[in-house]
Amino acid sequence: MLSLGCAVLIFALGACSLSLGASAPFQRTASGSISTGSAAPGGPGASRTSTSSSPATPDPTKPAALRKAIAEGAYSNAGGPIPDGATKITAVGSDGTALIRTPTGNIGCEFSATAYAGCGVSSYMSDVPYGKDEAGPAWWIDLSAANAIPRIVSHSQPGSWEVGSHTVQTVPYGSVVHYGSYVCASESPGLTCWNTANGHGAFMRRSSTTVF
Repeated sequence: MLSLGCAVLIFALGACSLSLGASAPFQRTASGSISTGSAAPGGPGASRTSTSSSPATPDPTKPAALRKAIAEGAYSNAGGPIPDGATKITAVGSDGTALIRTPTGNIGCEFSATAYAGCGVSSYMSDVPYGKDEAGPAWWIDLSAANAIPRIVSHSQPGSWEVGSHTVQTVPYGSVVHYGSYVCASESPGLTCWNTANGHGAFMRRSSTTVF
């Protein structure tokens, strides 16, 4: 009787062992997390390991204030709405065109009463860091293109803030001004201007210009 009981017990243990062996064992992955074995993708036995996705590529249509800094020295809130404390440009001609310039006079901008707007770096006319073509040196930054990053284009004539008897407003360093949907922040590293309607603009300085 004892021998028969032992035989039954051994048989039961063997069946149990076979049953356990049929299940996929738990395994530790190289990352240290737990996987429950192979199964159809997304099924109950799918791997429990987690993967980290790559950082999302910044959306170029989003205001620059929501992305990384444009360039060292650029206004920190460029691309956003009109900043608190910004003042309206007062140097406006009879035709509705507003003119500003930096304290050095090397950078200036024109904002028309219509949709046209642009800025220029006067020293680019002689230094030609962006080349030239049959129209002249590339020194003018066209800010008026709708929903597009500004371009540095050729312009044969000097800026209106440099010639004639136009009334021009000098924007001191540390000041922010606006006219229509356009904003310009004057700081010692350079002038940052943008269109609040689409977040695009440019950071201009003697050494280079960064468009965004």
